Amino acid sequence: MAELGASKVIVREEDPPVRIVTSAATAVAGMVGVAERGPIGTAVRVGNWEEYARAFGGFVPGADLPHAVLGFFQNGGRVLYVVRTAHYQNPDDAGSVTAVSASAALVAAAVPQPAIATGAVGPFALADGELLSIAVDGGAPVVATFTGTPARLVTSAGGPFLLADGMTLEVAIDGSAPIMITFRAQDFATITQATAAEVVAVLNAALVGAAATVTGASGVELATLSAGRASQLQILGGTASAALPFASDVAHGTGSVDRLAAVTIAEIDALLVAVGAGARAEVGAQGALVLRSLSTGPQARMQVQPGTASALGLDVLEHAGSAGVGSATLRLRGRDPGTYANRLAATVRPAAGATFDILITEGARLRESYLGLSMEPSAARYAPTIINNARTGSRLVQVDDLALTGRPPPVDQSVELAQGGDGLAGLGDLDFLGSPVARSGLRVLDAVADLAIVALPGRSSAVAHEGLLAYCEHVRRGLAFAVLDVGPGMTADDVVGYVTGVGGIEGRSEFGAVYWPRVRVTNPSPRTLGPADDLIVPPSGHIAGVYARTDGARPGGVYEAPAGVDGGRLAGVLGAETDEVLDENARDLVFPHRVNPIRGRYIDGARTLKATGNFPSVPERRGAIYIARSLSLGLDRVRHRNNTPELRAEVHRAVFQFLLAQMNLGAFATRDPRTAFFVDVSDALNPPSSVLDGQLRLRVGLATAKPAEFVIVELSQDLRALDAELANAEA
Repeated sequence: MAELGASKVIVREEDPPVRIVTSAATAVAGMVGVAERGPIGTAVRVGNWEEYARAFGGFVPGADLPHAVLGFFQNGGRVLYVVRTAHYQNPDDAGSVTAVSASAALVAAAVPQPAIATGAVGPFALADGELLSIAVDGGAPVVATFTGTPARLVTSAGGPFLLADGMTLEVAIDGSAPIMITFRAQDFATITQATAAEVVAVLNAALVGAAATVTGASGVELATLSAGRASQLQILGGTASAALPFASDVAHGTGSVDRLAAVTIAEIDALLVAVGAGARAEVGAQGALVLRSLSTGPQARMQVQPGTASALGLDVLEHAGSAGVGSATLRLRGRDPGTYANRLAATVRPAAGATFDILITEGARLRESYLGLSMEPSAARYAPTIINNARTGSRLVQVDDLALTGRPPPVDQSVELAQGGDGLAGLGDLDFLGSPVARSGLRVLDAVADLAIVALPGRSSAVAHEGLLAYCEHVRRGLAFAVLDVGPGMTADDVVGYVTGVGGIEGRSEFGAVYWPRVRVTNPSPRTLGPADDLIVPPSGHIAGVYARTDGARPGGVYEAPAGVDGGRLAGVLGAETDEVLDENARDLVFPHRVNPIRGRYIDGARTLKATGNFPSVPERRGAIYIARSLSLGLDRVRHRNNTPELRAEVHRAVFQFLLAQMNLGAFATRDPRTAFFVDVSDALNPPSSVLDGQLRLRVGLATAKPAEFVIVELSQDLRALDAELANAEA
């Protein structure tokens, strides 16, 4: 080390280290379809078939999703997000899904019921002195009387009254906004000698909710039109308040209720309690008056007596109580919507103390059991806490506490769940494509950040294909790839007619590929799907699995074509739907139209739908997606840093080193970085105007490797020995 000499601060400049661009995931797949059960409108991550079965059940007739999922994992897939769908009455309303959960009620022991009488809907307009007379359990009638008087104010002296033109009186009635009354000379013969009758006429012309009358010889009385404890009159002031000497400034009504014109059911109940009637009043359905005896059971009796106010709407028949029936204390429902839960039954048996057991069966098979449950919310074994636990609870059912008084436990019983529905009537392409508003169908996958492969197993219409391609191109911004299925039973001519005609997908996009024909697989569940030995299923799930297997086979596997006798081998496939695909002439027909044939048990093509795109083959486009995703993730750290030449140089080094590594993995057409790719983050691309706008611009060019689609062998006669012999002879 060189001698430093005198004490000093030394600054040395070092080249910044090369920041690494980390690799993005390439084989995270997403599928939308119909399942036996499971949450609707939720993306569930599964890592194998067993995880799928636990969440979504098994195979069901007419559902392509389970076959696609099984094929995905059979062929090497590892990460899959599954979305179950059903029919939505309104695509933009998640609450309009038509699938419903099966349910059953678990009832508690019967509770004796009171005698009940039902009347009219309250509140009630009654008159002072009207009554409710009721006899309970054979006893003498007990009467509750409804009374009410208006609020009144009376002048302490009679007229005539010394008023003057323009005098005022401010009055408040029943707590409403004050009314200002003005006395005018023209309303009186002589305003300074105003008579009681003249004052009453002026007051009644202005008052609302009250009336004035002449009282005694020449006095004036104000009274509210309402009657009851809530009635109120108040003189707030005014220049005429001294000339009209009311005895007080405020007056209140009296009675047994607040307002006779609007007697509430709560007030009726309070009167019944006050007189000891042996019955209570409560609000019933739609606000009707319901009388219940305090006694319960068959011996309970209650009868409303004649003379009771007719406005209450009560009959005068004798009503009796009953032994009662068990009320539902718990509601059991399928954990998810669907008909699967219609096959389930729940058996309740008593356990120690007030606890109970619930057994869930399917036919004769015990599926789940929950022992020693309690109805007490604070208990460790509270039934909803145990059964509804997301991690350790039921995979089949959920339970709701209906909060009966006293929370009685369910009695010994066995019930079947019913009324579950899959919501498949009216199911269409829009239910699979979904809505960004309702977060349904395909749009549920918006939240999966590393989604790279997308399929709608079995959906082979033009609408479904266009929607899936648009999703990959626009919603996912070109960072996902679609695997498309063709319809069942299609010939080579049918497929060509579809992609060039009604489907219109030839040349449509390089962010998707279509495969023909469908494939034949072993029947995985004869009990559910019928006795046939094998079935025809759409291949998109198997193909997505091959993509994943190819990606993971070696570093840089995404740059290899998922096709060929070895790389395109389809595990779990017995053969193609039609042997026509084995005919080279049929393949010659479909291949130029960007349809990838499935030749028996392997994929015999790796073309995207668009020949004129930047990256027209599956490995090129998926490789470009991988590079774009990796750069997006790796350069995220650059955001909000100062846009300087040093930062741009750092970006150049990081991207160059990443692409150099990809070149060595076989991503590009050459192994020479000068011809394999370029990285431009120069000042010319980043002029001051771009920097001022907060933009750091980077241009990357890729010379991608092309898969060998055709192997051309040229044969000729080997005449070298004969030519040598003839040459020697001539010599």
